[in-house]
Amino acid sequence: MTTHRTLSDLIRTHKDNTGDSYSDIAKRAGLSKAKVGQLAIATQPHMPRVDTVEKLATGLQLPLSIVQRAAMASAGITPPDAPSISDAELLAAKLARLDKHELAIIERLADSFIAEAENNG
Repeated sequence: MTTHRTLSDLIRTHKDNTGDSYSDIAKRAGLSKAKVGQLAIATQPHMPRVDTVEKLATGLQLPLSIVQRAAMASAGITPPDAPSISDAELLAAKLARLDKHELAIIERLADSFIAEAENNG
C-alpha cells in the first residue's frame, strides 16, 4: 500500500530541510503562524479551505498540485489510483527555483554521485 504525504509531512520536511520556522512559512504564505502550526500537527482528518491550500503552497515554495494532493491525503480522501508525492517530485520543485548556473552545479554533483554509485555498485 502506498503512503501518501500529508500537509504535516510537507511542512515538517520543509522545516527540516530549510530551517524555516512556522513563522517564516506563515509570512510567505500570508497565513497565521497558528494556522501553519495547526496544519503541521493535525491529528484528525481535515480538508483545509482552498485558499489556505493555495497560500500554503506559496509558503512552502511548492507547486500547488503537490500541496493539493497532500491536503487530500490529510483529509483521508486520497483516491486509490492517485499518485503519491515522490522525493524526486519535491526535489524537482526546488530545482525549478534555481538559475542556470546553480542548476549546472547541481547537475555536476548528481553526475558525480551517479558515477560513484556505478563504480561501487
